[in-house]
Amino acid sequence: MTPYVYQIKFVPTNQIYIGCQYANNANPENLWVTYFTSSKRVKQLIKEFGLTAWVVEKIIVCHTKKEAVTLEGRMQLAADRASLINRRINNTKFNLSGPFSDEHCLRISEGKKGGTSWTKGRKLSDVTKEKISKTRSKQGFLMSDEAKESMKRKLSILQTGRIKSELTKQRISESKTGRKLGPQNPEHVRKRIESRLATLKKRKQECRS
Repeated sequence: MTPYVYQIKFVPTNQIYIGCQYANNANPENLWVTYFTSSKRVKQLIKEFGLTAWVVEKIIVCHTKKEAVTLEGRMQLAADRASLINRRINNTKFNLSGPFSDEHCLRISEGKKGGTSWTKGRKLSDVTKEKISKTRSKQGFLMSDEAKESMKRKLSILQTGRIKSELTKQRISESKTGRKLGPQNPEHVRKRIESRLATLKKRKQECRS
């Protein structure tokens, strides 16, 4: 393994892409011979314009993975953002040692596959839930009724044919204990009243027009 940082230029637009490679098979001699970056954007441009539309401008060999990642970030920060193909740069998303390249993000994604989320099994307090709700409300994350219905339909399709374990059935039963179903449910009554009011309002508007 030979970690290295590279800079390639897309000749038609004079834009550059800065990346690094430090996988087990990393070898600077393979750049633009058998290795053509992991960037989807670069690969799309190669498909459209060919390999001859690119020029390898810089190859810097590093001693360690950390050195390569740090140098990659510094080079990206020093470059003109408008001339960079790296999408993470253009979206102004940075880490402590510099911005994430498409390759670095892909490596992070691959490394997290199959792992367990740090939030799994954790119970949020009411205060935390309220803070999350307020934050999402400010950022426009509230789902419309149409989006909620669409989500329900998709979940229903995913659940079709799945066999619930006895433990899952028991938990569902316990969660429904003491709940009023159908017309006796206060939530059901509230929605029915809101639906009627909306219908009456619509009819009044139609009569006025």
